Amino acid sequence: MYCSTNADVTITNTTISYSSDVGILCDAATLTITNSILWSNGALAVNSNSSADISYSLIEGGTQGNIQFIEGNIINEDPLFVNPASGDFHLSDNSPCVNVGNNDVEDLPENDLDGNQRIQGGIIDMGCYETSVISSIVQTTINEGFTIFPNPTNRIINFEFADNNIEKLIISDITGKTIIKKIDIQQNEMIDLSSFVKGIYFISVQTEEEVYTKKIIKR
Repeated sequence: MYCSTNADVTITNTTISYSSDVGILCDAATLTITNSILWSNGALAVNSNSSADISYSLIEGGTQGNIQFIEGNIINEDPLFVNPASGDFHLSDNSPCVNVGNNDVEDLPENDLDGNQRIQGGIIDMGCYETSVISSIVQTTINEGFTIFPNPTNRIINFEFADNNIEKLIISDITGKTIIKKIDIQQNEMIDLSSFVKGIYFISVQTEEEVYTKKIIKR
């Protein structure tokens, strides 16, 4: 992709991958990239007479020039496309790009490249395709019964429970398989997820009266 002649270019929810040349070359242009994926291309090159602001995007290394990384970016981490060799750039369930974009972007697309609704699961995905991976999990109740932070997380996740009558806590993967089960639960808990595979998990907390379920993302 080539940007020039004093152009003001905005790239939102776009996937640029496996380009035989540079991924993007800017010459005398201003570039804004959000919620996008640049992977397995040549360098992202921004000449000295240009500028690029990048946020909430997955970028492979090899950037050159006047580039400002704002926030929410993922650097040099495989986006885990379904089958890029055959041109399938949908995101797999364990992709680090799922549910980590920015919902507040101006002129956010209502649909993805397949025509599916954007923002499935609460937070928009990076890239040109939206992924829905929660349909196989039955959520009994979702409310403000407990708080999780940080989410997404790289390692430690903290829990704050509104109810002090917690009977058990269960963490399961997207297939419903139980990964962790705890019986003796405090109102403030911390769990180390460093051994977990990257992806989406569900935390269910059972009290005497109901079950609260929330989703977490392990990067």
